Amino acid sequence: MLQVREEICIGCGLCALLCPQRAVSIVWDKAHIDEAKCTNCYRCQEVCPRGAINEEIKAISLDELKLVFQNLEEEVNKTMQRLKKLGIRKGGLSNGNYKGLD
Repeated sequence: MLQVREEICIGCGLCALLCPQRAVSIVWDKAHIDEAKCTNCYRCQEVCPRGAINEEIKAISLDELKLVFQNLEEEVNKTMQRLKKLGIRKGGLSNGNYKGLD
């Protein structure tokens, strides 16, 4: 999601004028982005003369990251077991070679 750094924004209105979704408005001399309308086309970011519009970066904790990869590993293992049940061996799907499906 894009966000406006209000301390940098000068309220010139270029972003609001050129937003194809009309997601940007100028309120109290600062740009504001309506998240419901914004499609992340980045047009506002491209035209901002001050560089006041940036993509919001969300940090996640190490525990959250571990959980994501743990879930991914579990899904990969489930998929590999399904492939084994079908008789497909490791490396059998590369280059159109379907070992075990003949």
